[in-house]
Amino acid sequence: MILDRPKLVSRLDRGSFILGLAAAVFWWWSAGVHLPAPKAYFDQGPDNDPFFMAIKHSSNLNAIAAVLTGLSVALAAVTSWVRNLQLWPPRWIAKI
Repeated sequence: MILDRPKLVSRLDRGSFILGLAAAVFWWWSAGVHLPAPKAYFDQGPDNDPFFMAIKHSSNLNAIAAVLTGLSVALAAVTSWVRNLQLWPPRWIAKI
């Protein structure tokens, strides 16, 4: 057989798990970003303000975690689809 489905399903499951775990690590990391006390400015704060930089860093980590979660869910969907291919053709069609 050209395509070894059980091995493919196993690899896809592992990939989905690893991506999901990586997403959890990134979300945990983003939650642990220290936010310094904001400073008051008369107008707009500078781009290098520590509070704004910490918010941007946390936002970037959240974006990475969201992408990793999307990839994990996509791999889980592909895994489900490949797993269902193992059941093809259904028994009632094979009897015809």
